[in-house]
Amino acid sequence: MEWFALAAAFTGAAHIVTDYKGPRWATYIFKPGTMLIIIAMLWSFPVVDESYRWWLTAGLLASLVGDCFLMLPTKPLLPGLGAFLIAHIIYVIDFASRTSVVWSFWLILTTVLLLVWMAGLGAFMFNKLGKLMIPGPIYIGALGGMVFFASNAASQGLIGGESLLIGALLFLVSDTALAFNRIYQPYRAAQFLILSTYYPAQFFIAASAIAPS
Repeated sequence: MEWFALAAAFTGAAHIVTDYKGPRWATYIFKPGTMLIIIAMLWSFPVVDESYRWWLTAGLLASLVGDCFLMLPTKPLLPGLGAFLIAHIIYVIDFASRTSVVWSFWLILTTVLLLVWMAGLGAFMFNKLGKLMIPGPIYIGALGGMVFFASNAASQGLIGGESLLIGALLFLVSDTALAFNRIYQPYRAAQFLILSTYYPAQFFIAASAIAPS
């Protein structure tokens, strides 16, 4: 699995560099290429549950579709947001199916922090949402649900639970950075922050399915 991690790190870093420095055509290779490496890793090792692998693959492919929209020169937000919303819903269903909810101190703490984050982000972006007034809160809810069920899996000590939680939290950071850049105000470090957390997020989520050797 280390070779896949190195390959994804290389292509992901190359994508970040080409987004800032060019050439533009390299983005069309490195961005989908990184996701395809992660998908290939998911299918190269035994997994803890076969249906879990299929659901994760569906989420990764939906994310890849979102990537393709967002790497276009016009960077259409609504189609990209829609594809990633589908990915998050798939992940929520997949993570929730792993185990029933067992309330622990850490899960309660996670829930409180998530609610604070959701309310804070929603209030901060409210006047900027425009056409996203309805899909925006739905997206935030799906993202929060993904972190909640990942935290539930980790708190119960499920195989891959810690990897799943790390991936979900990194996704939270990535999408929050994206929201600030695309909805509130563009900033120079956006692509670095978004992508340097997005690719590891997808990698850790995929790695959560792989059975211990």
